[in-house]
Amino acid sequence: MRTLRLARVAAEAEGLLLRRRLRRAAIRASLAAVAALFAIAAIAMLHVFVLLRLVPVWGPETAALSVGGGDLLLAIILALVATLSPSDRIANEAARVRDQALNEMRNVFTVTSLLRPLTGLLIEQWLLRRRKRG
Repeated sequence: MRTLRLARVAAEAEGLLLRRRLRRAAIRASLAAVAALFAIAAIAMLHVFVLLRLVPVWGPETAALSVGGGDLLLAIILALVATLSPSDRIANEAARVRDQALNEMRNVFTVTSLLRPLTGLLIEQWLLRRRKRG
């Protein structure tokens, strides 16, 4: 009886812990989203600042093209870094372990599925031999 009560208390505590962790993760995600919005606004304001500083020197069209070209260049560089980044060794190892475990599990089920009919036949033959003897 005491074991069941302790298990129930542990389950309730685990449930409360999970709810609190989910709540904390939701708050963090919300704050990160607001921070991202402010970062985007700050970058936009920096673009306006650079554009306003370049207009008297280069004119409005050339200033806009240079800011846009700088953004495009930065986007290309970041995309190249993202595509050329090396693969994660830990993730690769985890995928290898997962694949190995799944293959072994398939092998177990294959052997089991083959042994079940064979076992049934062997038991049937054994029972027939016992009946013939007896």
